Amino acid sequence: MHTQDLIEMLAADVQQGTKRSVTWKLLAIALVGLSSSILLQFFSAGLRADAPIAWPAIIVKLIVCIILGLIWAGYLRSLSSPGRNSWGHFVFAFVAIGSVVFLGLLSSFNFSGLTGCLMQVWLLSIPAFIGLVWLLRSAAPVRSVSTGFAIGILAGIIGTFGYAFGCMTDQPFEVAFRYGGSILTLGALGAMLGPFMLKW
Repeated sequence: MHTQDLIEMLAADVQQGTKRSVTWKLLAIALVGLSSSILLQFFSAGLRADAPIAWPAIIVKLIVCIILGLIWAGYLRSLSSPGRNSWGHFVFAFVAIGSVVFLGLLSSFNFSGLTGCLMQVWLLSIPAFIGLVWLLRSAAPVRSVSTGFAIGILAGIIGTFGYAFGCMTDQPFEVAFRYGGSILTLGALGAMLGPFMLKW
């Protein structure tokens, strides 16, 4: 076996071990973030008044948040270590921005309630955002802007999970526009702060 082959093999083993560690820490942070967002929602704004008859709509929102969260958690995990060179971050950003604009057109850009939704989602996302920044600082991301964007998006999704228990709007396009806009602003914030937060 050549020396270079041995180095590559050892590097691959280290990277796999690091990814496993990041995966478990990411799961723990996500669970703590979800619990925090739900508790903050209950203590800051409470459960929606018509919750007993609105559970089907709430459950749909929660399922969508879980699916999106899993997708973005997987993407963030892939950004946690060097050696990746893909266009995934551009595709994700384009799809996210395009979806919000498209949903805004469908809802005639109804900004009523958007500010309240945005501020509440930001509040509920703070614990997850801090935890994800801490995790990624201890990893080895090489694309700080993309990683910061993904941190903001995932934290925003976690925040909207808690917000779903109090949001009174169930119209699909308006919900998607409000939630998507709130999540995307957190992604933009993460992208701007990434180069400063993720130095290593």
